[in-house]
Amino acid sequence: TDSRFSSVEDVKKYVTDAVCGSLLESRYKCIYEGEPAMFTDSEGSLWFLQGARGCGFSFNSDPVISDVTDDSFTITANFDDYGSDSTMVVKAVKENGLWKASSFSINGEAENRR
Repeated sequence: TDSRFSSVEDVKKYVTDAVCGSLLESRYKCIYEGEPAMFTDSEGSLWFLQGARGCGFSFNSDPVISDVTDDSFTITANFDDYGSDSTMVVKAVKENGLWKASSFSINGEAENRR
């Protein structure tokens, strides 16, 4: 129902403007590509493959920004992981003038499963 998205190309641009690298390939490309993709164009409309998906985080503290360069930085944040305290680390890089998430890990492990 979001008016910004009327086609899979709109969804793809939104995702690729925010995510790149291994994070895009391993986790987010399935939103607009693959079998089954979460979004598809059909009969002149954008369709969403509905299903249960976990999402969102309840953060326990403010994020900490570190390792700042002209082209990258790291964000570390603690969150409630279904009753346990966990730490998320997100690496951001500048690509074509846009800041994008390029990888993230939870408790030191690359996050590809959620």
